[in-house]
Amino acid sequence: MIKITIIGYGNLAQHLIAAFQQDPTVKIEQIFVRDSSKTFDLDPSIQIVSDWNALIPADIFIIAVYSFKLRAKVQKIITTFAAQNI
Repeated sequence: MIKITIIGYGNLAQHLIAAFQQDPTVKIEQIFVRDSSKTFDLDPSIQIVSDWNALIPADIFIIAVYSFKLRAKVQKIITTFAAQNI
């Protein structure tokens, strides 16, 4: 099974989530959002996080954010996992 984490919960991310949930070979492990206090209509097995340090390793990270925010998000992921020696 391929484990996926999605960074972002905008239009693109929501379409990807819907598609991945139809594929039995894919498991969405986490979705990173800016505000995890919001209500999300998702499978309860998907962990919603808003703290970079709460990210867990996955086979694939999909960064579904505006392009002008991309560099900062990639740097956060690298910094988070470098600190964990992953």
